[in-house]
Amino acid sequence: MKKSILFLSILILPCLALAQSDGLVIDDSYKSVLEIPASAKLNDHLSVFQVNTKNDSFDLLAVNDNFQVVWHTTIDGYGVNIGRFKDKLLAVAATEHTTYKGNGNTYKGILIDPATGNKLIEKTIYKDTGDYIEVPKVLITNDRFKLAIRESNVTRKMYRGLSSLFTLATMPHIDKEYNASQKLEIIDFSENLEPVNTLNAAIGDRLITIAFNKNNDVFVAWLNGQFIEVYKYVTGKNIAVGQLRAAVDIEADAEAKLEEMILFKTSPSQPDNLYYTLLYRTEEKDVEISLGKMNFAKGTNQSTSKIFLNDDMKYLQKSFIPINKKIRDADLGSPKNFRLKDMQVSDNSEIISLQGTPNFYFKLSNSVDYVEGLAVLYNVFDTNLNLKFQQILPASFKSNSFLFMKESNHLEKDKLYMVSNIHKSGLSLENTGLYAILNLNSGQWEKMEVIKEKSIRGAVVADRVIWLDKGFIVPYFKNGTGGFGYVKYEMLIQGNQY
Repeated sequence: MKKSILFLSILILPCLALAQSDGLVIDDSYKSVLEIPASAKLNDHLSVFQVNTKNDSFDLLAVNDNFQVVWHTTIDGYGVNIGRFKDKLLAVAATEHTTYKGNGNTYKGILIDPATGNKLIEKTIYKDTGDYIEVPKVLITNDRFKLAIRESNVTRKMYRGLSSLFTLATMPHIDKEYNASQKLEIIDFSENLEPVNTLNAAIGDRLITIAFNKNNDVFVAWLNGQFIEVYKYVTGKNIAVGQLRAAVDIEADAEAKLEEMILFKTSPSQPDNLYYTLLYRTEEKDVEISLGKMNFAKGTNQSTSKIFLNDDMKYLQKSFIPINKKIRDADLGSPKNFRLKDMQVSDNSEIISLQGTPNFYFKLSNSVDYVEGLAVLYNVFDTNLNLKFQQILPASFKSNSFLFMKESNHLEKDKLYMVSNIHKSGLSLENTGLYAILNLNSGQWEKMEVIKEKSIRGAVVADRVIWLDKGFIVPYFKNGTGGFGYVKYEMLIQGNQY
C-alpha cells in the first residue's frame, strides 16, 4: 500500500522561555530583523546569537551567564551559521544574497576571539564561478568544521525575471531541478580555515540531510525512489565505509522540504546508531509515523510505526491532568492535521513531537498571512522502538507568514526541558512563553509554568534558546511587518533563571 508523505514547510519561526521570576531583558535594540539563523554556546559562561539584519551584513551578539551583553560585532555578508570551533567562534557567510535568488556561490569563514569579538581570521573558503545554484550546509563541532556544498540543476539564468515567491511557487519544474543534485562536496578545514580534505560523496535522487556522530563521522541521507539510503563516511576517507537503506514507500512531491519532513538523529553514545522518523498519510487518510534505527556496525535496520486515530487522541485529551490550573488547553485537534515537529535521542529514549494545525495557512487581510498550531503531542519510545508513553504539552501559537513555531527541547539525563508558546486568544498574534519539564521515566510533567514577562508581547524563537546550568537565554520576535514569506521583526533577548 503506497502512502503519501505529509509535505509541508515546517519553517522555523519562534519560541521563548522563562520560569519562576520575571526575566531580565538583555537587549532590545533590534527594530528590523530578518531571522536568527543560529545560536552557539561557546562555554559555560558565554553564548552568541547570530542576527541577520540585512542581506549584506549580520550581527553577532555575545551574552554571558549573568545575562549581560559582553560584545557586539557586525560582519559583512549574509550569515549562514555559527558554532564553536577550536575554542573560538566560527561564522560562515555568503558574500552575496538576494531575497528571491538566495546565496551566491562564494562563502567566507570568519574566526572570532570569543573574549573580545575581534576577527582573528577572515578568508574565502569556497568559490565557484559556475552558473548553477549551490546549496550549503555548515557542520561545526568543537574540533571539526565541514562545509557541504550541493550543486543543483538550476542555473541562475532560470531565476531571471522571477519577481516574487509566488512566481516560484507556480513553477514546479524549478523545484524539481533545484532538488536534483549534480555533485555533493564535503570539505574539511583546519583551524586556520584551510581545506585539508574534500569528499565527493555519492549522489542520490533527493538529499534529505547530512549529520555528524560523536566521532565526527558523516552520515549522508538520500531519498532514492521509495527508499531512504544512508552513507557513512569517516573523516579523511573519500569512500563510504557503510551503506544502509530502508523502504519507506512514499511519493515525493517536488515542493517537499525533506530535511524537515524526514528527521535524523545520531545516538549520543553509540556512534554506529542512526535514528530516523517520518510522517505518512495512508490511503485511508490516517496519519502514521514511522520510527527507524540503523546500526552500521551490524548492518541492520529496525523500524516500527504507529497510526494516530481520532478515538486515541480524544482519550489522551480526556486523560490529560494539568499541573498548572492556568495551563489546561490540551486540544490536539484532528490527527489528520498533525505535522512532524522534532526528534530527540537520548541513551534511553527516542522522542518524537507532533502538532495539530487547524489552519496552517489563512488570511486576515490582503497583505498578512498567518499560521496556527494547537497542542503538541510527545511520543516517547525506548531504545528498541517500543512506545513507552504519550504526553501532551498544552502549547499553541499563532504567527504571521509561513513560519511554523517549534519548541526548544533540551535533554538532560532522564528529563526533557522545553520552552514553547501559548497563543493568548482570538485573532491576535500575542503569544506567551511556556516553560516545562517532562520526566522521561514516569511520563509525567514535573513543572509547567507561564513565562512571566512584564513588557514582552512576542513569540519565543525557541530554536535559538541557549540552555545554561541554572537558566536559559531566549530571543523573542514581535511586531512582524510584511507578508508572503518575507517578514521583518523587532527582536529582544531575555535571560531567565530556574
